[in-house]
Amino acid sequence: MDFAALPDKTLEKVHPSLLLDFSMGNKRSSRPEKSRSEMRESIRSHGVLQNLITRPHPTEKGYLELLGGYGRRDLALELELSEVPVLVKQVDDREAYIIHLQENTIRSDLSIVDEGRAAQEFNSLYGGDRQSVSDALNWPLKKVNERLELMKCTDKVLDALSREKITVGHAMAIAPFSHQGQDKLIDVVLAQGWSAKELKLQIGAKQTPLSIAKFDKGECNSCPHNTFHQMGLLDDVSTEAKCAKITCFREKTAEWLAGIRKQAEERFGKVLYLSESAQKDRSTVNA
Repeated sequence: MDFAALPDKTLEKVHPSLLLDFSMGNKRSSRPEKSRSEMRESIRSHGVLQNLITRPHPTEKGYLELLGGYGRRDLALELELSEVPVLVKQVDDREAYIIHLQENTIRSDLSIVDEGRAAQEFNSLYGGDRQSVSDALNWPLKKVNERLELMKCTDKVLDALSREKITVGHAMAIAPFSHQGQDKLIDVVLAQGWSAKELKLQIGAKQTPLSIAKFDKGECNSCPHNTFHQMGLLDDVSTEAKCAKITCFREKTAEWLAGIRKQAEERFGKVLYLSESAQKDRSTVNA
């Protein structure tokens, strides 16, 4: 059949082997086994009832590109069904990509890590406009922000989250740290069995309040190590932004001090920090 000649939104029944993967990939990395088992039994008893979303394959004539319904297609092949219902849409690459993301994202059994990756995809698609991401996914803006924050985590942390070894609270607490720091932290968390609350208490000393910074904090506003981005997420009531990368905080402070010292030397001559001179060698002057 020449699917490209069909009107947009045509309903057809086709053999599942004619449904090829979407060229830009399936956004669902896994499906809970319980959910898959329930779907298998339903399809075994009643067949595939919900239309799979497709478009004519751009390079393979006589085939369809699958935009949504991978689980149903795979089970139909496994159960050797002779046909499945499809909705054939005539859309370009961008529209197909959006449909694919939506079909594979707005589902109750999507893992939290898959949700985070979908949020990233949509955030790129909409040029960082998070409100548009919220509208497209039909998610509260808070959920979008939370999922994007989780994507700062390393693969090691996300794997622990996927396997339910840690909670979202753990991952959010770890997210602002450097990748090396995150991998070290997750090892300790798993070894010690810390709760999210215990973890936050442990790492509190490793974060520096940005309110004490003397340097220009302009670059800190978009820094992934700034905990400001987590305020209001997961019902976090913290009102103080902190830096989770102390080495950077110290470097910026040292640069700021060097600038102040240079300005002072231009006015007064050679300047020493208090730490560079003994008390007995210091001279005091009046106003």
